[in-house]
Amino acid sequence: NAWQTVNVTERIQSIVIAPGSQQLITSDLNGNLQAWDLLNAEQPLNADDFPQGNALASGGELLAIGLQDQIIILNQDGNGDLPAINSIGNNALLVFSPDGSLLASSSSGGKVAIFQYQDGQITELSSLIKEQATSLAIHPNGSLLAMGTARNVYLVDVATGKEVARIPHISTVNGVSFSADGSYLATASSRDLQFWEMSGIQQVKSDDLIGFACSYLYENFSAAQWEQFFAGEPYEPLCKDLLPQE
Repeated sequence: NAWQTVNVTERIQSIVIAPGSQQLITSDLNGNLQAWDLLNAEQPLNADDFPQGNALASGGELLAIGLQDQIIILNQDGNGDLPAINSIGNNALLVFSPDGSLLASSSSGGKVAIFQYQDGQITELSSLIKEQATSLAIHPNGSLLAMGTARNVYLVDVATGKEVARIPHISTVNGVSFSADGSYLATASSRDLQFWEMSGIQQVKSDDLIGFACSYLYENFSAAQWEQFFAGEPYEPLCKDLLPQE
């Protein structure tokens, strides 16, 4: 098949394939959404058929459009049967899981939220606030969210919204993506494209954090150190298997 060229008048900031169709949806820097026929690169629909939006994501039978203070969800027929999701700030990053059952969003307010689509309803599963997200990806099995930021990639437990691993980078991580089988994570930062084997990344749940930290220590805090870090709290050894300092 020959390549088709889509002629646009403004810089494009987001592109998706509309669910269940042969249409390409684009969003420019002014938030204008347009549809293009993939076969002939022509516009079969008027731009007025779509609301303005800053970000796009497509998954399963749904199309998500990020706007100021809300996210609109359309089904494959283009109908907004689902209620809009209220999300304070400019919702500039959206991503679906491969099967369309999970949606992650990042707003200019710094909040990253994870939603579940089930039985025709969308509900918030978890959320977190860390550094401003610059890229997002959901693991194929739906267990992890990869979140790129200015200096790190965070792996987040989808169910709890808690960080389970962190991969430092030297510059802004503009792209993250899991392999189709979930075995690898690709990250794009500056001019570097790196691949990480998921089995080699140690994940630590919040319930295991103290035990994990204690595995790197050889003694507990002294009373003076405890007072420095936990002023006013009764002293107790954090690592039960380590001796207290004299």
